[in-house]
Amino acid sequence: MESQPIRVEVHYYGALALYAGASQITLELPPAATLRALLDRLAEINPPAYRDLVADGGFLRVMHNETLVPADGLEAPLAEGDTVALVPAISGG
Repeated sequence: MESQPIRVEVHYYGALALYAGASQITLELPPAATLRALLDRLAEINPPAYRDLVADGGFLRVMHNETLVPADGLEAPLAEGDTVALVPAISGG
């Protein structure tokens, strides 16, 4: 018996919503998908929105089910119905 894909809701904030052309989308991913796999999939779907943000790792904040994910926490597994929010980091001078 094959496992069914999971659906994850992705919310975009700030400039990411402009790049993505939407404030939220729903993606289907393999059952064993991680946050990193989700980001990689998003980079495949819309490279301009993620090329610099994901490659650098310093300009994107990821929230998983309303909890901020540390930079070393992207291997966390996803589950059916999870919500991931992507927020561009803000810096000032």
